[in-house]
Amino acid sequence: GGWVAPRRGRTKRLGRAAGRPLEMDANPLRYVRLKELYPELNSAPPEIVDERPMHVIVAPNNLGATKFYFDAETHLLRRIDETGETSAYYKTSTDFLDYKSINAVQFPFRIVHSTTEPGGAKEDFRVGKVIDNAPLNPAAFSNPRVDPRGH
Repeated sequence: GGWVAPRRGRTKRLGRAAGRPLEMDANPLRYVRLKELYPELNSAPPEIVDERPMHVIVAPNNLGATKFYFDAETHLLRRIDETGETSAYYKTSTDFLDYKSINAVQFPFRIVHSTTEPGGAKEDFRVGKVIDNAPLNPAAFSNPRVDPRGH
């Protein structure tokens, strides 16, 4: 989960649409469990993305489909296109770039989110460092309390 802590006022839980890009950025390797995340998967004809051939898998969602593009040469997840997840009219894309090997696992060090939705901004997330099995304090996942004075 995630929360928004405005300068003044109470914390508010992030909605699903706002939380999904954060979830992708925090754990892009979650897609190794594709069949578990998307039980209805179908293969689609190959496509070209950025002049590279891609294998394509499609999963239905709320109002449309989620398409997964895997590089035909490296077999790494390159892009996810979603239509219908948050709107029937707009497409949201996530590109996974700059893969590097971390303990024999390929990890994308750059993740770019974009949308065709009016006013939607392109977000370019870059990973500086990956720490395998880092210890975490469970309190980091609790709803943060904001001091009413803004401190």
